[in-house]
Amino acid sequence: MQKKLLVFLVLLLILPVACMARDFDGFRADVPRGWEVMEEKGAMVGCVSPDREAIATVTVA
Repeated sequence: MQKKLLVFLVLLLILPVACMARDFDGFRADVPRGWEVMEEKGAMVGCVSPDREAIATVTVA
């Protein structure tokens, strides 16, 4: 689990060019190409990787 989290964080830092900025309800986030936005509920967005092995959730308070 920790190894997957570390890989995910490294990819987020290395691949900013491969991301697309998207506007959500009240905030803007970079979503990596190929990732699917699963939920958009107010200030909460969930994204899943193309291989379905990583999930990222962003909540803005």
